[in-house]
Amino acid sequence: MLSPDAFELSMEAQLKMRVITDEVENCTNIEELKEQLIASAKLVMRYQQMLNSILKEVIDRDVKNMLTEKQ
Repeated sequence: MLSPDAFELSMEAQLKMRVITDEVENCTNIEELKEQLIASAKLVMRYQQMLNSILKEVIDRDVKNMLTEKQ
């Protein structure tokens, strides 16, 4: 369904990830790390929900289109 390239980060994203990794590795404030981890988890869950909603709408639309084309 998806090409292997779809799972690769762009050079820009790789750079951002490197910056974030360096910041986390150098952070000594455990409370801040906890807060940022929770915020990141919430963001991932929101993106998953958005993607699920978009996929459902696209699939519903495609099924409706296929059914109307057959008639």
